[in-house]
Amino acid sequence: MLEHRQATWLELFFDLVFVAVIGILTHKMAHLHHGHLDFKTLAEIPLLFAPIWWIWSSYSLYMNRFESDDRKHRLVFLVVMGLVISLSTTLTAWDQKGFMYFVILYGTTRFILGLLYASNPQGKRYNRSLSRSIFAGAFISFMAFFFPNPLSYGVFLCGMILDVCMHIRLSGSEHAKRIHRKHLAERVGLLTIILLGESIISIVSSFGDMAWTLPTLFAGGLGFLILCLIWWIFFDSFHVFDHAKKFKSENFLIYPNFFFCLGLISLATLIRHSISGEMSISDFQILATVGMTLFYVGKQIPYMYLVPAMRKGIVLNSITCISITFMSGFLPKVEYAIGTIALAMLFYVYSNMKWVLPKDWSTFQDEAC
Repeated sequence: MLEHRQATWLELFFDLVFVAVIGILTHKMAHLHHGHLDFKTLAEIPLLFAPIWWIWSSYSLYMNRFESDDRKHRLVFLVVMGLVISLSTTLTAWDQKGFMYFVILYGTTRFILGLLYASNPQGKRYNRSLSRSIFAGAFISFMAFFFPNPLSYGVFLCGMILDVCMHIRLSGSEHAKRIHRKHLAERVGLLTIILLGESIISIVSSFGDMAWTLPTLFAGGLGFLILCLIWWIFFDSFHVFDHAKKFKSENFLIYPNFFFCLGLISLATLIRHSISGEMSISDFQILATVGMTLFYVGKQIPYMYLVPAMRKGIVLNSITCISITFMSGFLPKVEYAIGTIALAMLFYVYSNMKWVLPKDWSTFQDEAC
């Protein structure tokens, strides 16, 4: 595997398909009832997002370990992209019939990935074990057909969880092919850019639905500032992954990314409602605190594992930022609250540059990457 290879054009095209899915979930989360969140929908979002995230993650891991850009490989991935697009259409009508279509399409993507591993001549022992676990997980997920709701979704999730757990277990096997850490970090970074792009779309679409007044412009400006700060917070220390000694498997980067992505989707919804001003301040507080917590949990776990010298600083910064976010919910207006959240993030950026990044963490680096 080439040490300095980058994401292929096929991978970039593959990522774009998930823009539609993330957009649907963000729109679904943004629905309000008389200024209040639909908590049933909020509970559904992680359950809907988890299979989508796992499709992206598992196929990205395959591409990371077994780079190939031949015609056969391209055709397979284009078919999977078509399945994901079809799968996204079932998210708008989440009834029994829509769920069954969802199961069929998801299971088909797993079956294709299992075949990719089974037919790959590199690392046969690892590939055989992984393909069997993928087929087993897909089979259990298909069994959801025989159970009524909501038990059917529990069965479906059991199949996916088995799939994920076996990936985690087998990634530490001595027979597993070594990951390309720079490429994997790049793939996670590209997904983050896609999520931030969806947030920008939310800001633009919000302005299209209302008059341009001073409060809405102020909220929109603060929303964009928060997105800029999120980008800064995420990528300012991203170079750590290039040379971290302990970065030898995907476990401490890929799996926390699930929480990070959910946090970004929540914050995108938050920014949208801060512009419209339709959300009650109490619901704003809940969504802001949950979104910020998920964001920092998903973002910080890899650094806490890979660079122990950063732990104290990033924990203190994260707790401070989450606490300020929670306290902002006691302000009288959403516009004030979103401004306070922006100030909390500015503090994080300053604190990180002042006290965390300047530390000597060279002992945790491996220059021979």
